[in-house]
Amino acid sequence: MLKEAAWIEFVRSDKFDLLIGFIILVNTLVMLVNVELTGIGVRDELFGECPGGICNARDTEYKEIFQAIEHGFTSIFLLEILIRLAASGVQYFCHLLHLGDLAIVVISVIDVWVLQVLVGSDSSGMAVLRIARLAKLAKVFRVMRVLRAFKPLRILVNTIANSLSSLLWSMTLLFVFELIGSIFIAQLFQSFINDSYNDLELRRRVWERFGTWSRSMLSVYEITMAPGGFIQYRDIIDSASPLVLLFFVLYGCTVTFAVIRVITALFLRATLSACDQDDNQEALATLKMRNEFAERLKVGIDVDGSGGIDMEEFEILIAIPEMKDWLSDVGLSHDGAARIFAALQQEAEDDSTGEMNFHAFLVVLTQMSGQARSCDLLIVSHESQKALNQTAKLLQSLTKHIAVIEQHVGVTRSEVEFD
Repeated sequence: MLKEAAWIEFVRSDKFDLLIGFIILVNTLVMLVNVELTGIGVRDELFGECPGGICNARDTEYKEIFQAIEHGFTSIFLLEILIRLAASGVQYFCHLLHLGDLAIVVISVIDVWVLQVLVGSDSSGMAVLRIARLAKLAKVFRVMRVLRAFKPLRILVNTIANSLSSLLWSMTLLFVFELIGSIFIAQLFQSFINDSYNDLELRRRVWERFGTWSRSMLSVYEITMAPGGFIQYRDIIDSASPLVLLFFVLYGCTVTFAVIRVITALFLRATLSACDQDDNQEALATLKMRNEFAERLKVGIDVDGSGGIDMEEFEILIAIPEMKDWLSDVGLSHDGAARIFAALQQEAEDDSTGEMNFHAFLVVLTQMSGQARSCDLLIVSHESQKALNQTAKLLQSLTKHIAVIEQHVGVTRSEVEFD
C-alpha cells in the first residue's frame, strides 16, 4: 500500500511532468530532423542531384529508422496515459488538459498503428493527423510552471490564454477597419485603372494591389500590420488622386498608429495582471510548502511538547537549510532572528521556562513580506509590545508596593493617635 501511494504521488508530482516534458522535447527534435531529411530527399528527387538510386535507398533507410522511433514514442505516451489513469482514476477525465492529451495519444495510435498498416506511409490523408499530433508540444508549457527560469515565458503564455476574449474582439475590430478601408480604396482606384490615359504598367500594378476586394484587403492588411507599409505604394499615391493620399494619411493615423497602440496597451495591461497573478500563486504555493515544513518542525524541534524552544534548540532550528532559505526570503539576518527570539522569550519568562513560543515565531515569519524594512518593523513591534508589557508589570508591582506602604503608614498613625 505504501509503494502504491509513493508511485501515485510521483505521477502527480512536478518531477513526472518534467520527465514527460523532456520526452516531448526529444520527440519534437526527432520530428524536426525527420522533416529536414525528408525535404532534402524531395530536393534530390526533383532536381536529380543524387543519381544512381542512392538517394532512394538512403531515404528508405531513414524512413524505417524514424518509423521505429515513432513507434517507441507512441508506446511511451500511451503508457503515460495508462499510468495517469491508474493514478487518478475517473478524476482524470475531469480536466480538459487531460482530455486533450488523451485525444492526441489516440490520434498518434491511429496514425502509427492503424493507418500506416492499412494504407501505407505515403497516404496524404495522414498529414492532418500528423499535424494534430504536434499539439502535444503544447504540453511542454505545463512543465514551465515548475521552472523559475521559464517564468517570463510562462507569464506570456498565461497572458495569451487569459486574453483570448480581448484578442478575439481586437481582431474583429481590425477586420472591420480593414474591410471598410479595402472597399473604399478599391472603389477609389477604379477610375484610375479604367482611365486609358494613364500608364499601362502602372494601371496593371494598381490592379494587382487594389483591383479586387481580395487584393485590396491583403494590401490594407500589410499597411495595417507594418507601420509605414504604404511607402511601397508611393509612386501609385503620387500618380493617383489626392483622395488616395488623404486615405492613406487618415488610415495610418487612426488604425495603424492609434488603434494598434491601444490594443498593444491592452495586452500590456493583461501581461502585468498575469504577472501579478503568477506572483500571487507562487506566493501561495510557497506559503503552503512552508506551512507543511513548519508542521514537520513542530515534531522534530519541540521534543518535550512544551510548545516552546530554548536558545540551543533555536540555533539548531535556524541552521536547517529550509529555514535558512525562509529567513533569507523574508530578508531576516541571524541577528534579526536572535532579536525575535529575545522578544518572544520575554513573553515566556512569566512561565519560568525561558523558551520562545514556537508558534508565535512561525506567525512572525509568515507575516513578513520579504523586505528588510518590513521585517524590522515587525521585530520592533514585538519588542515594543514586550516593553509595554514589562512597563505595565512594573507599574502594577509599584502600585502594590505603594498600597502596602500606605497601609503600613496608616496603621502606624492610628497606633500613635491611640497612645
